[in-house]
Amino acid sequence: PELVKKSVLDKPVVIALNMHSEILAKKDVRRALMIATDRETINRAVYGLGGDPNTFPIASLVPAVYTPIDELPASAQELLVYDQAKAKRILVDAGYPEGFSLKMILSAATLPYIDIASMVKEHWAAIGVTLNLDIMEATAFTRLLWGSGAAGAVGTGAEVDYDCLIQSDAPHNAPFRGLGNSFTASGRNFANFYDEDFTAQYELALLTIDDAEQSAILKKLNVIGLDSAAYIPIGSPSSLRYWWPWVKNYYG
Repeated sequence: PELVKKSVLDKPVVIALNMHSEILAKKDVRRALMIATDRETINRAVYGLGGDPNTFPIASLVPAVYTPIDELPASAQELLVYDQAKAKRILVDAGYPEGFSLKMILSAATLPYIDIASMVKEHWAAIGVTLNLDIMEATAFTRLLWGSGAAGAVGTGAEVDYDCLIQSDAPHNAPFRGLGNSFTASGRNFANFYDEDFTAQYELALLTIDDAEQSAILKKLNVIGLDSAAYIPIGSPSSLRYWWPWVKNYYG
């Protein structure tokens, strides 16, 4: 038999905008940064053909939870269209006509993220935002985020010194894990997004037995998560899976 080959989309890569930051706590600022980011070009430049910049939070692989782009609220659709002139106007209206500076922390071990950050730095510079890249030795980066268990665990009161970072911790094909990792006190919520109503609805979905009712709740939360602009989706890279059909009794 012939070798079986399948193309799949991996977990989406996102830029987490730390809402503990005084500047990034403002939704309009986060919206401006997302609109100023050419996500499609970055996805293609870093990951090549076959990727998808629009797989976050939950992708079309879960049709009961996914909302097609043309059916999203206007505010969410606006986020997905690259427009630096509009982004600049939003920043001016938000009270930042001269822009501001942000710090992004990165691990030296994750070269694709450094490539992404370098392009984002240029895009944001065009609207007056200076992005300073703090590239850390991998162990130091890991210790900063995971050593105390505080970063991304909303409500701990602990602060970690960053405005934004790049992560890929939320599966786009598993609604509870995808939404939970990014928008609840999961330990991976590096945007430090916290909304009492979101959490209450998420917990309700966990307790809901009826599939249709559960999916309706998650579908609503999926839109709320995107529209919050707590994360800027760079999207999913494409990868290939191979299988040798003649190999028997192997499930690894």
